[in-house]
Amino acid sequence: MRIPQGNNYRIAVISATNRLIRDLSDGHFSIINPDITFSASSNPTNEKTTISFSADVPTPMKVVIYNIKGQKVRTLIENRSVMGSYNLLWGGKDRSGTPVGAGFYIARLITPDKTFSTRILIMK
Repeated sequence: MRIPQGNNYRIAVISATNRLIRDLSDGHFSIINPDITFSASSNPTNEKTTISFSADVPTPMKVVIYNIKGQKVRTLIENRSVMGSYNLLWGGKDRSGTPVGAGFYIARLITPDKTFSTRILIMK
């Protein structure tokens, strides 16, 4: 279950072995959606492109490259919790290390709540 964003939450703790033992937080907490950025530079490129992304709170994500037909070409990050700014260098190769052909590719950053996409044009 996803908890909606807001600032009026309290935390309840209940014992797993004795449901009569419980406590409720005195203060209120906020649930925030992370602020995420995602881009690719050196685009168009003839070989390598830098994929940049950032998240201001720890966010589980993966970064995947797809061809224009929607087929997965390569996974760059798989289910990793990320916070801060990062740059990945994609060398224009598929998961077996073979250079991909010229054309459009889609880089996707996938989080539990949103998917971000950017196009990459490889020219040979």
